[in-house]
This record gives sequence, structure tokens and C-alpha cells, in this order.
Amino acid sequence: MTVNGHTRPRATLEARRHRLRLLNGCNSRFLLLKLIRTDPLTLASDQPTPGDVALHLIGGDGGLAPGTEEWQIHNFTMDAHPIHVHLVTFEVIERQRLEVGPDGMPHPRTVPGTSRPPDAWEAGRKDMVVAYPGEVTRLKATYDYPGRSTWHCHIVEHEDNEMMRPFDVTVVPSVDLGEAAEYALLALGGANLAVTSASVQGNVGAGPRTVQQLRDIAVSRSLFTDPTARVDRSQGVAARGGVNVRPLTVAADAARAASPRAAALPVSTRLRVVNRTTTLGRATRRTVASLRSLELAGTSTLTLRGGPTDEFVLNVSGNVKLSGSAAIVLDGVLAANVLVNVPGTGREVKVADAARAVGTILNPYGSLRMAGGTLTGAALVGAAFVGGEVNISGGARIARC
Repeated sequence: MTVNGHTRPRATLEARRHRLRLLNGCNSRFLLLKLIRTDPLTLASDQPTPGDVALHLIGGDGGLAPGTEEWQIHNFTMDAHPIHVHLVTFEVIERQRLEVGPDGMPHPRTVPGTSRPPDAWEAGRKDMVVAYPGEVTRLKATYDYPGRSTWHCHIVEHEDNEMMRPFDVTVVPSVDLGEAAEYALLALGGANLAVTSASVQGNVGAGPRTVQQLRDIAVSRSLFTDPTARVDRSQGVAARGGVNVRPLTVAADAARAASPRAAALPVSTRLRVVNRTTTLGRATRRTVASLRSLELAGTSTLTLRGGPTDEFVLNVSGNVKLSGSAAIVLDGVLAANVLVNVPGTGREVKVADAARAVGTILNPYGSLRMAGGTLTGAALVGAAFVGGEVNISGGARIARC
């Protein structure tokens, strides 16, 4: 063992609090360290007794917030595994023995009355815990960073041999889109789906009784067509996942049912008409804003400000139009947590020029027109009325977040 490059080091320190950092460079060996006093003659009457050292654990005071998630790690092997969970710190709750079967191996059932608290050195926040053989180790953690992460054993030979698994952290939305959430672009049915010279990152769905007019379209995943949909023109369609026939009634119905549920959410902010640069900050973890219309032009922006776990629902009773270089801008908010709901009949969502929209646009009884511009999110559009359509052209791009 070395300290600052020296073996068996000795340092003379001032009589004050010092910070000690320990790095375990071992691959599969656990080091249980203890600090002791070796010179009891220097102790004052109010200091700890010889053999003890008063330590203050940095980051160990207090607990995690209520409602955190509990993990149970069952170790059925004969090895102790140092388990590391990325992008989170957790608290060790307890350990409990597993039953041993006739084959001498641990079984999933726990042994009653064998729970034990974590060791003293495991107090406070951790990002690694030792899962001992024949035991279940319980952790408690709050996941603040949505997205894909991983957890694994920190023994190099183990993690290199697939003892590493991904996990996804998502914000549970206030409005469930059901199967419609699988699509970057979904025409709910009964209207034209006209896409020319455009790209879609994600799945595209042509719902019931949709008339497809597709030309020079790039789809990063699959193009799904309802059995009742009709192909009027299909030329230059490049879908990596192929063109497939799939009933889309369930997905379309889920999208239509989601719109009134979103419109019925308690309103936290009323913005009326938004036609100039505006900033909307979080009210609570879920911010529901009521707008008469959202029409931005030139360089105007609507900024949504919050954190990665905050959700924004914009209920727009009128039209949504972005042109020029106008944009919906996210300040700390994730596009996956934004829903732009247009519940009215015959309403138009239009994105043109170099405008940028974000979030899931839910317009079940209106139309969508994109002549250029980008949408980072998804578009679920009905257009089931006279003159209604989903028309995307001019190099427009939809990228599902």
C-alpha cells in the first residue's frame, strides 16, 4: 500500500480537521481499513478514547428524499461482487440471507429473521456496494438524470464477460399516450399523409383509412401501414426497418383519448396569446400552461425553463405556428417531457422555414404542415376533416427524442 507514492508513510499534521481520500486500486480485493490513535499521551480529557478516531463522513449526513426507488440485488454465486451503479448515489438499507437449497446453492427465498443493517463504514451516500454471496442487498436511490445508464460488477473480468446491464430512467408522463408513443410521426387516420423530401428519425405510422403520398423520405426505423390505409404514391422511400402492415387502430385511439385527459389537467399558468419572446418557468414538477394560441415569427422564442425531471404540458386552444427562425427553446428541460396538446377541431400546427419545435405535438382533430423546419419530438395528428392533412416537405426533419 502506498500513500502519495510512498510505502509506510508518516506525516506530521497540524491539530485541525483534515480531509482523507482513499483510492482502492485493487481489482477483486476488498480493503477494510481502520484508523487508530497510537499516542494516547497526547489525548485531552474530552477527546475520544485511545483506539478511536473521530471521523466526519462527507456527504453522509441526512437521508434521501421520500419516494425513492429500492433495488434488491440477489447474489446466487459464491463470489462477493462490488456492484457499481452509474449516475446516482444511493444508501445501503440492509442485507438478508438467502435460503440454501439441497444442491448447496442459494435460492430466491430469503431467511426470516436474518436481516442485518449495513456496516458502519457503509453509512452515507455510495456509488458502489459489495453484494455478498448468498445474500440479498437492498439499496435506496433517487434517479435524477433521465436517460440510459448502466450498472455492473467492478471486477474487470466480470464486467468484461457481460456482468453489465443497461437501465433506463424515465419520467412517468401525466398523460399516457399508449402505443402512440412508439411513433415519431403518426397520422391517426382518415386523411392524407403527404411527405416529400423529408426525414423522420423514428417510426412512421399511416393510420386507418389514411391516403399515403410518399416521395423521397428517409425513415430511420420502420414505416407501418394500417391494413385499411391506401397507398396513392410511394417513391424513394428508404425505411431501415422496412415497410410493414400493422393494425394501428389501438395507437390512434390512444392518441385521441390522451388529448382530453391533457386538457383536463389543473392549469398552473395562463399565457393567453404567445406571439413574442416569452419564458415559462416551472411551477411544480408538472407545469400545465393554457394558451389561446402560439404563433411565433422572426427570431421570437418560447423558452421552457426547468430541470430534467420537470414536465411541461401546453394546452393550446387555437393554432400553433412557427416561422422564420422562431423556436421553442429548452433550458434544462428534456424534449421527451414536453407535450403540446391542441384539443380543438380543425386547428393547424405549422412549422416553416428554419423554425424549431420541440416535444410531442398532439393534434388529434387538426392538421400538420411542415415546410422546412425541425421538430425534436413527435407528431400525432388526426386531420380527419375536409381539407385536413399531414403535409411535410422542403427538407423538414422530425427526430423522436
